[in-house]
Amino acid sequence: MHTKEEKLAAFGRLLDVMDALREKCPWNAEQTWDSIRRLTEEEVYELSDAIMKGESQAVCKEIGDLLYHMAFYARIAQEQEQFDIADSLNKVCDKMVFRHPHVFGSEAGKAITAKEIADTWELVKAREKGGNKTVMEGIPDAMPALLKAVAMQEKARGCGFDWENPDDVWPKVLEELTEARVACAVEAGRGTEKPSAPTQCEWEGPTSESAVGGMDLEKRPVDGFSNPVFRTSSCGTERATRASHKEEEFGDLLFAVINAARLHGVDPEAALSGACSKFRRRFNYVEAGILGQGRTLAEATLSDMDALWDEAKSKGL
Repeated sequence: MHTKEEKLAAFGRLLDVMDALREKCPWNAEQTWDSIRRLTEEEVYELSDAIMKGESQAVCKEIGDLLYHMAFYARIAQEQEQFDIADSLNKVCDKMVFRHPHVFGSEAGKAITAKEIADTWELVKAREKGGNKTVMEGIPDAMPALLKAVAMQEKARGCGFDWENPDDVWPKVLEELTEARVACAVEAGRGTEKPSAPTQCEWEGPTSESAVGGMDLEKRPVDGFSNPVFRTSSCGTERATRASHKEEEFGDLLFAVINAARLHGVDPEAALSGACSKFRRRFNYVEAGILGQGRTLAEATLSDMDALWDEAKSKGL
């Protein structure tokens, strides 16, 4: 490993390379914050991918790529006399010192657990001078929805707003599953049907043909759940309203499932990525099998594809 002096020298070399490219390379010279933002997002995903795959040398490379981008943004700001890289580094250092009084402040040396730090993190951040005015303010709108959901749930947890017991989240997941199924049934004109409930709770859904007319929604708790009861309303925007409600209920369901994963120590992004990889492997097997029979996928039946899918599963793909 390198000494601190060698690390500082390497960082200085990065700044020298950045300066030279900005001054002598036409492509680098014409870039702006906006033009490289998309490239930075790509680099973040490449780093995330390398971490999930456990490829240490790839992680090393991607860290360097991201550091280059950070130096790039700071160099552009320096040219516009807004700030430079030293300002950025000092800001993050000041912030970390403030947020860790048990390391740098009056509470230094005090015994504290990682859970205690995480549980009060957002409350400490709220006391920062010049910090976000609200807890959720620091979460970007452009953030992918799955990651945004995790970030929001973690920030709420940092203020003490979380399930006390991880298993307590399951009734909420089942509640949202039921409501999503009802919304789908109503949009499809099956509002009088009673979906097979995933729990033992009593069903209290639409009970007449008129109940499928509109989407004025009333929620009545049943055995700890809130099942939707639909009432008629004007039908001018009926179809759009039903579709919008169905989307809302699926959003609630996904949010609840993500919450359950988080509470049980599962990274939902990694879990979903793994599921996607597994689906890709198995579908590739199905496709190869059909093509190997001299047919196209369009010529294969669902039964044909299911049989190959089961083969893929039996082989551990």
